[in-house]
Amino acid sequence: MSPNNLVDAISSSINGNHAELLEKLEGLSGVPEFVEGDAPGMDKSTLLFISVLDWQGDGSSPRPLDGGHSRERIG
Repeated sequence: MSPNNLVDAISSSINGNHAELLEKLEGLSGVPEFVEGDAPGMDKSTLLFISVLDWQGDGSSPRPLDGGHSRERIG
């Protein structure tokens, strides 16, 4: 999803109106719980980051970039 498509929804969400953002992110299991009327517990940049992650097809969180090999030695 393009970040440009999310800017207005994120701005509304910061003010406690989450319906538009939740509609755009429907089906993603990693999206935090939002309470309508309450501001989210994160800033705009964090909301944008979690909105544009490369979520897996079933809506679960993205695979780690290191694939679990972060402790391998190089060379």
